[in-house]
Amino acid sequence: MKHAAIGAGAGVVIGTAAHVARRTPLLGLAGVIAAGVGALYLAGRGRKSETSAPEA
Repeated sequence: MKHAAIGAGAGVVIGTAAHVARRTPLLGLAGVIAAGVGALYLAGRGRKSETSAPEA
């Protein structure tokens, strides 16, 4: 359910950014970059650090 909500939210943001990009290319580019950064943040937010070594 959580992944579906994230996907739906990302779709709305990308759709909005695409609409803005058609009207104002520079703002559209900024929107796409912001959407990508936001998606990466949300995707990594729920993960725990897998590379950290256990404490001895």
